[in-house]
Order: sequence, then structure tokens, then C-alpha cells
Amino acid sequence: MVKGINHNLNGKQKRLQTLIGSIRSKLAELGDVSRERRLLIQKIDNVNIEQNTLSQSSNIQSEHEEMLRTAIEEATDPSILGIVRDIKACLSDVNWKQDKSEFYPTGSEVGKRYTESNLHAQLIGPDGSVAKSEDFMLGVFILGPWTLYKDHSHIAPEFYLNLSNKSDWRFNFGPWQRYGAGSLIWNPSKQIHATKVSDKPFLSIFAWLGHVNCFCKVHQSQDHNQIEQQLLQSFEMTQH
Repeated sequence: MVKGINHNLNGKQKRLQTLIGSIRSKLAELGDVSRERRLLIQKIDNVNIEQNTLSQSSNIQSEHEEMLRTAIEEATDPSILGIVRDIKACLSDVNWKQDKSEFYPTGSEVGKRYTESNLHAQLIGPDGSVAKSEDFMLGVFILGPWTLYKDHSHIAPEFYLNLSNKSDWRFNFGPWQRYGAGSLIWNPSKQIHATKVSDKPFLSIFAWLGHVNCFCKVHQSQDHNQIEQQLLQSFEMTQH
């Protein structure tokens, strides 16, 4: 179980168990616990690391490693420093992957910056570094700066625990809202949502409570090109 450290585990297992324990503790302390959050905590508690074979870690491409380390350095809010510290300790223990639209049907226009700069590591899930599960997925998710993660939806109900100091979100094409480190975002099944990242990389914990092999669907909007142009112009201004 992940509630306490089992000292019979090897170093890699201990580090990963410590990270999951930090995530669980933060989820439990965030005010009133909803039914969905209780379910996520229960799913985490049901994972037994000792009975699972850990997957091999993979090398991170140099540009992604720089982005990852920058995201960790910029995640400075005291409320999430424990999780960030434990992610840093596990950088070489997990399998980092770039989504090159395999979570989307062929031909989906997810966005160039998203395709270039996304990175994730499954801690628990079909490709979990800690435990294999077809029931739910828990991991770390990163987006590079100046990125629009276009409006999209999926059957899987989803949590985000934000670790970055700022990111902008909208839901069902509503107004953009800013969320800080330590904030929790709940996307019910099929809710349309989008994320906008400005000058610093975005770092978060994500969880899917079911349907972990489902495809995502992009919902195109007339303002996508305008937003991406604005982000590009802002990026170019930082280069001068």
C-alpha cells in the first residue's frame, strides 16, 4: 500500500512510493473531499507496489529534459514543494513519453506547440512505472511555455493538480480563468476544456478515473489561431 514507506522495497520503489504518497496526502488535505476525489484516493490506496513489476525508465531527449527541469525549478509555491521535490528525485525512475497525437484519432489538429512540447510519465496506468492498471491512470504532465492545449474532451473523468504558479483554463468555451499552484481541476466525463501556458512551463499531476484507453476529441474554435498567434508573438518578444 502507498500510505507508508515499506523499507523492504529497493531505492527506486521507495522513491516512487514516496512520490505517490505525497500526491495522496495533498489530495486528502485540499478542503472538502468530493465523492470523485475520495474515489481517486481509494484507487491510489488499492495499489500495492510490491506486487507489481516496475517498467524500465527511458532517456529524456535533451530539449525535453531542459523543459522538465525548468518546470520543476519554477514550481516554487510552498504548498506543493513536497510533491515537486519527490518528482525531482524520480526523474530517472519513470518512463517519460511525448504524446505525438496517439491519444487522438488520426488527423486531429491538436496544435503544433502541444505536439512539440508535451511530456508525461504514467506512475500508475497501462504503462505505469509504479504499477500497471487498466482501471485508472495517475501521472505527471508537462507542457512547454507559450502553448495552447486546444479545447478537447474525453470519456475519462479527469483531475489535474496544478504545480505551476500559473496556468489559464476554460471549460465548455467559457471565459479563461487563472489557476495557481495547489489548485485542483475536475473535468467530468466529456467536459470540454482547454489550457493556455504563458512564459513558464506547466507542471501538474493528472489522473483519469476510468476509460484509460479512450481517445480524446479536439473541439475546434474560431479563436484557436488568434490565441496561438498571440502566444507566438509573446514568445518572439522574449527572444529580443
